[in-house]
Amino acid sequence: MKYRILFILVFLPFLGFSQERGVGIRLGEPFSITYKDFLEDYLSYEVMVGSGGVNGSNYYQRSFENNPPNSNAFYLSHAASRGVNLNFRMALHEDITDTFEITEGYLLGYAGAGVQLRTTRVNYAYQRFTNCCINRGKDQFGHRPGSICRS
Repeated sequence: MKYRILFILVFLPFLGFSQERGVGIRLGEPFSITYKDFLEDYLSYEVMVGSGGVNGSNYYQRSFENNPPNSNAFYLSHAASRGVNLNFRMALHEDITDTFEITEGYLLGYAGAGVQLRTTRVNYAYQRFTNCCINRGKDQFGHRPGSICRS
């Protein structure tokens, strides 16, 4: 069964038509389902819904130390879990077919910008100077500006 799924994921892109609307799976960061379509001939948008990984451990430790729950809290550890990741991108396409002397089909280069919203659940373990260990949960919701530039 897993070989059938792998076969479909590998050969499905060859069945589609490039530079038209499409639904796909984005592998990597973030792992997501993606939809891309054109608003006009040279203006496209892409929407991705999926799950992104958590940031590095130093990020959450610095976040705790910059914003402790009280003045006598000392960081011990944390546990972070993945959340939902939403992305939206717009791209302006330019026909560069003549630049490469392509006689059949067309080639578009594009540049654009986007935004990413993601959630992460973080549980901190910290110690007060009174030697009492406390767990504190914190939901983090963040946004990241994004940009793309490809050809």
